[in-house]
Order: sequence, then structure tokens, then C-alpha cells
Amino acid sequence: MASVATLLQHERAREMFSQLVDHELPPVEEEALRTHLSSCEDCKQGLARYERAVHLVRSVERERVPVDFASHVLRRVRKRRRLLGWQGGRFLDHVSWPAQAAIIVLLAAAFVALYLLFASQH
Repeated sequence: MASVATLLQHERAREMFSQLVDHELPPVEEEALRTHLSSCEDCKQGLARYERAVHLVRSVERERVPVDFASHVLRRVRKRRRLLGWQGGRFLDHVSWPAQAAIIVLLAAAFVALYLLFASQH
């Protein structure tokens, strides 16, 4: 069973993989990591897997976004909001204030009725 110090060394070594691959490690830390890797097969294999993953991600061709992509998306969002009656972040803006007041009164009456119903059962 590995000691806590050894586990911490492994954890710290794995944390340094990205900096090593990106050539961002200070020379002293790179040397320490390479020394650890020379004696630790698990970390060496972990670094190899990490390097393969980074290589795969970097080899994916970047997709070019059309120039009008953002405006197209915003247009579709606004259209959908209008269809759902949700404009400017406020619901029921298209409903007149008397209708809004009636909705509130009906909801309040429904809550009171439910309260009275449950209160009478106990």
C-alpha cells in the first residue's frame, strides 16, 4: 500500500502534466517531475494518456463560426420569447392590467380555498 507522501507525490505530479505539455514548468519543477516519472510507471503512463488526449484535442479542426451567427441566434431567441409571451424578461406583459389583477385574485381565492379545505380536515 502506498504511503500518504507517495500519494501526494503522484497527485502533485499529475497536477503538473498540463504545465509540462505546454512547456510552462520552471526548470527546477520540470526536473523534479521528470525524476519522479523515471521511477513511477503509473505516472509515466498517466502522462502518456494525457499527452494523447491533448494531441487529439489539438488536432481537431477548428470550426469557423459564420459572421452573423450571434445576430441569428439572438433573432431566434427573441422570436421564441414572443411566441411564449415572455418579452424583456417579464411574463404577461401583453396581458392588460385588469386581466393581470383578475389572475391574482383568482390565484389568491384558490389558495384560500385550499387552505380552508386542508384546515377543515385536521
